[in-house]
Amino acid sequence: MFFRKPKPTAVVFDIDKTLLKSQFFFKPSGGFDHPRFAKWAQETDTPGIASTVAALHNARRQGHEIHLITARPETLRRSTYRQLSKAGIPFHGMYFAKGTEAPSGPASVLYKSSTRAEIAKTRSIIASYGDSPTDFLGKHTGTKWQVVNESSIVRYQQSVSRTKTIMKLGGTKSGAGKVLGAIARLGKSL
Repeated sequence: MFFRKPKPTAVVFDIDKTLLKSQFFFKPSGGFDHPRFAKWAQETDTPGIASTVAALHNARRQGHEIHLITARPETLRRSTYRQLSKAGIPFHGMYFAKGTEAPSGPASVLYKSSTRAEIAKTRSIIASYGDSPTDFLGKHTGTKWQVVNESSIVRYQQSVSRTKTIMKLGGTKSGAGKVLGAIARLGKSL
């Protein structure tokens, strides 16, 4: 009789507004100001959010691997390592968005869910922490913990329909259907 060795367990965390106190820069005309955020990230050491940093250390003490998925672009890798190190945040793996700008809305959902699927090929994801629904949509999330503010983490509730959640991300009802369809196709291909 053969027994499979169980996969190592992992807990997944978002970085901005989940582990690190982060500033976001929005243009007066709408949209995100990526150059200003990049400058801030490269020049600023930001403190960790005590409640989620404590959860991360607790998970690590229990023997779980820590994996970070961020929508920050690969170009901010060095400054992100510096910020995490200064905030005392250890990890086993960190995943960045490709390109020079962070994905948002539906693109962020696809990026984060496909990254979790890659981790899940070799790890059992038991929990995910994040501040946005983009951190929880798709498969391979484990127990979902939403960071509401710097001192409050609650179990993520999916009482709102998935369509409404996508619409809150800035999509339309027809756009929500496209994103949900893309997530379903992604799940079938992984």
